[in-house]
Amino acid sequence: MNEERNAASKELLERLNAKTTEICRGDYSGLEELYPYIRENKGEVGEFAENFVLMATKLEAREFDLGRKISELREKNDALTLLEKQRKEASVVFFLLLTIISMFTFIIEILRVVNPDKGFVKFIVFRGIDLLFLFTGVFFIFFTRLKISEFGITLKNWKKSLSESISVTAVLILLMLGIKYWAVQKGWMDGSKGLVNFGILDWTFAAYLVVATLQEFLARGVCLTSIERNISGRYAAPAVIILSALVFGLPHMTFSVSFAAWSLAGGVIWGILYMRHRTILGVSISHYLVGTMAFLCGFLG
Repeated sequence: MNEERNAASKELLERLNAKTTEICRGDYSGLEELYPYIRENKGEVGEFAENFVLMATKLEAREFDLGRKISELREKNDALTLLEKQRKEASVVFFLLLTIISMFTFIIEILRVVNPDKGFVKFIVFRGIDLLFLFTGVFFIFFTRLKISEFGITLKNWKKSLSESISVTAVLILLMLGIKYWAVQKGWMDGSKGLVNFGILDWTFAAYLVVATLQEFLARGVCLTSIERNISGRYAAPAVIILSALVFGLPHMTFSVSFAAWSLAGGVIWGILYMRHRTILGVSISHYLVGTMAFLCGFLG
């Protein structure tokens, strides 16, 4: 009888030793396998084994709770890291926008004072400003370390973007033609050269396609995206669209109030289209066509 008890106790101790090794490795499974051996050993060995199982169960629960708390701390740390990154991005965005808009306004005022006779000089100056904006946008992309596709330079969804943008553009052009016809009938606009004056077309309109694409990359791809990354909440989407449209329209105030108003309205429409498809392809073509038609109809210029 004693030999059987000794053999059972020895087997139980061997299993406890094996389970201790497994627990040290983080494996708490199989504790229930010890219960039959505990029932067979009613003495000190059985009591020791029962306490061992209870201790292992509590240790597993504590490790689980500790793991959960560590996971929560990591999530909070990631949130704080993201918040700090967004704060830095917001600071850089504010600084860049303030700098380039101030420089743009300053240069425009210089041109007004100097008033160069040759339109070619103004064209070169404005393209220089566009390059300055481009450099600013590229700098911001490198600063954020995001993929360039995050800023609309992608062909993803290009078919939907193009078809929807063309449809919206057609509606806008028809609306402009209707307004021009009504204004001519009222005597508010000159209609001697027709609703659309194709006679003013020159090489600058071809270059405008590049300019429109560049402006969409900066206004929608860079500006809208950077503002969106730093605004959250229920009305974040409309706020982002309006803010980016204001940033787009503000520099045009140096030309005229009507120019800025047209730019603001276009900025809202193109902002909506961009947020739907996340590519500048469609909005760039729409920007070019609408802008060109606005000049040919005499609304801008």
